[in-house]
Amino acid sequence: MDQMDNLGKIVEKKENYIADVKSEILLLEMKNRKLNETVNKTIYGATQGNIDKTMDVLKRRGINQDPLKIQKQREAGINP
Repeated sequence: MDQMDNLGKIVEKKENYIADVKSEILLLEMKNRKLNETVNKTIYGATQGNIDKTMDVLKRRGINQDPLKIQKQREAGINP
């Protein structure tokens, strides 16, 4: 009987440990998701800022072309 009680306690401790580890994993996943969202927002903001600046420079120079048209020309090997 004592051996069964000891095994039961060991199993219970292991189950508690597993539950604790799972909750830690969930917390880390939530933090990771939040960090990824922050990084993506920062990257998008910087990219959008660079696009806006480039478009402003092109407009000031009198070049007013559609960015998609420029991209397609580059892909086709034609320099805009």
